[in-house]
Amino acid sequence: MAEDAATGLDANELYLDGDAAARVARHFEALAQKLQDMRQDFGEFGADLGMNECTEGLTWNDKVNEAASHVYHAMGGFSKRASDYQQKADATQAAFKNVEEQNRRRFQNGEMPNVTRDAGYPSPGAGTFEI
Repeated sequence: MAEDAATGLDANELYLDGDAAARVARHFEALAQKLQDMRQDFGEFGADLGMNECTEGLTWNDKVNEAASHVYHAMGGFSKRASDYQQKADATQAAFKNVEEQNRRRFQNGEMPNVTRDAGYPSPGAGTFEI
């Protein structure tokens, strides 16, 4: 199989044991949700440093609110990136399962000629030694 369009991976060069990409996707999904929850806290944040209505107090409140706003926006980007990684991992798992199913059918139908136990492994030679 050539490169999978959805994932950019070559299934001939990839093996995923026990739904590994699906597990990775669930971790990224949980991370994205945690980041969204934290982001919501920053969105609701309003600084009051307890300096009442003096100019210095208002200035400091504004500075802290501005910093919280920057964190809020950055966390949105981090959450989006985690969601993108989750989608990529899900697509990778789906592509891998699809290739495995196609290979299983082809093998059962005798469409995979010259398949041996050693297929795809380098022959012994360079880098080996005898005792």
